[in-house]
Amino acid sequence: MPVFPAAEAIKVLSTQMRTTPGGSAARPHAFLKITRNYRNRPDIVWRLLHQEWSGFDAIPYAQFGQLLERLRPHWRRAYIPGDDLRTYDALPAEFEVWRGQDANAPHGLS
Repeated sequence: MPVFPAAEAIKVLSTQMRTTPGGSAARPHAFLKITRNYRNRPDIVWRLLHQEWSGFDAIPYAQFGQLLERLRPHWRRAYIPGDDLRTYDALPAEFEVWRGQDANAPHGLS
């Protein structure tokens, strides 16, 4: 695995994911495969996840659940990009979230 500064690594990994055949349904699988090489760099994995999550479809929930459980202690607000960080900072301490989905789809991450 080449050693890059975090910003350069994220740029390279993002390009790898976005050029994976299969589009948005293949991206979460590509993310999981690519980030296996970055287990010791949760900063890179978190930054890439924040950047790319909205472009994922057909998410393998069990695998992402395990990944997020492992990564949770390493999360930092600094990993949230620009406008998303301003939105995060503006949130109240507690709020209610509603999630919609197809009634026939299995419950999962959102």
